[in-house]
Amino acid sequence: IQDLDSKTRQLYLAHMNIAHQEWKNQHADRTRELLSLYLPENEGGADYRDWAWNYLWRLSHSEFKLIDAMPRKTDPQSWREDCHMKVLYTPDGQYLVTGSDLGSLCLWSTEDFRRIQRIDAHNERINGLAISADGRYIATASKDKSVKLWDTSNWKEVHSFPGHSPAWYRMALSQSGDRIAIADKDIVVYDTSTGRELLRLSGHRNNVRDVQFSHDGLRLVSAGHDRTSRLWDLQSSRELFRFELGY
Repeated sequence: IQDLDSKTRQLYLAHMNIAHQEWKNQHADRTRELLSLYLPENEGGADYRDWAWNYLWRLSHSEFKLIDAMPRKTDPQSWREDCHMKVLYTPDGQYLVTGSDLGSLCLWSTEDFRRIQRIDAHNERINGLAISADGRYIATASKDKSVKLWDTSNWKEVHSFPGHSPAWYRMALSQSGDRIAIADKDIVVYDTSTGRELLRLSGHRNNVRDVQFSHDGLRLVSAGHDRTSRLWDLQSSRELFRFELGY
């Protein structure tokens, strides 16, 4: 009996690996089929399920919604305009924010997936989105070499931050929304209420891949294509620590 249990366990683990691969290959029906083999009613009351089974079961039985952002036109320019390449949730979970291939910024209800708001935010593709913790501000970065800050209470542009050299950025908003960090090779921190540059952090030898504020807003961490991650003190503009990444 113990040998039988061991073999059954090995078969179970093999099926979980296959089910996971089927899910990654977008074969949800096959994933559900494999998982159903291990329902207690199909195993004579025995229950071999663990966290992996439960995780895959939730994934494969999730309800998916398709946001139809495509206009009912045959004009290729109109078609491209609503190819939404960036997306994030608002902090309250009630809305989705999307940025499109030709620069439109849209707000969608997560209840019925209606489009609530649409703004012609940029002249070219939006390739970055960030939102403050209270949902008041949304920042957009674009291939047109500008970063813009939007007030969600009236959907007006608060500030534009041009002049960064590459056509892509990494950016982050502080938890309170009072500062925005925009990174290309240097990291520049601005005051969101005035648009004034507060400080500039230099040290990365190549473009920055990611940047994030600490929860209290006193520090900032960055990761760069120079294979380093750096921790910065924002009161002194000093690099506190450097991690050498060995990838």
